[in-house]
Amino acid sequence: GWQLSAGTCGRFGPEYSKSEYSSIFDPQKDYCNWIEDLINQLGLESVSVIGHSKGGWLALNTVIGISERIEKDILLAPAVGINAKVNMKFLMKSISVGINPSYENIEKYFKYMSCPGKIPNKQYIDYVSTLIKGTKSKPINHRQFNDAELKSINKPIFLLFGEYEVCNKYKMVIERAKTLIYDLRFEVIHNAGHGLQGDCPELVNELILDFLK
Repeated sequence: GWQLSAGTCGRFGPEYSKSEYSSIFDPQKDYCNWIEDLINQLGLESVSVIGHSKGGWLALNTVIGISERIEKDILLAPAVGINAKVNMKFLMKSISVGINPSYENIEKYFKYMSCPGKIPNKQYIDYVSTLIKGTKSKPINHRQFNDAELKSINKPIFLLFGEYEVCNKYKMVIERAKTLIYDLRFEVIHNAGHGLQGDCPELVNELILDFLK
């Protein structure tokens, strides 16, 4: 099976790298078109999609919009989509690090997002630092999906959060997902925060690979 990774939370807009787009960007429609084009160019029939934070919204949007091309969806601490509200402190810190993406600021940001007392994974900080510095930003609305959209999902979904999540009230997100998503598996990772794949990479990788099997 093939997997596509749907970016981390960048600054506060779409991760379209250094590209310029010439028309109004419709997140729900155009992200699906982009991923379907990518799947076609790779010569694949279907893929599994993994998304973290805002990428979790992107992965969820994909399985709702082009479900026939998706095998499984993995949502790592999705910031929005199942829930509407993002913690204001988290949002302001995300915007701040996007405006001034120095290594020092990114490191402080990851300490805030990590499990208390845990030293953030340096490789993960380096990776996200490269992403942020190579990304152009434009604020767009990643809306909450309605009940009918979530009930329409007919592919396996794996929802993961760290117990020290700072982006949203993750227990409420899980409860809504349990109510509306038919084929749902979920896990709460101990000693992990919003950047759970950086806090506990071995465990998160093990859980993902088990789900993909």
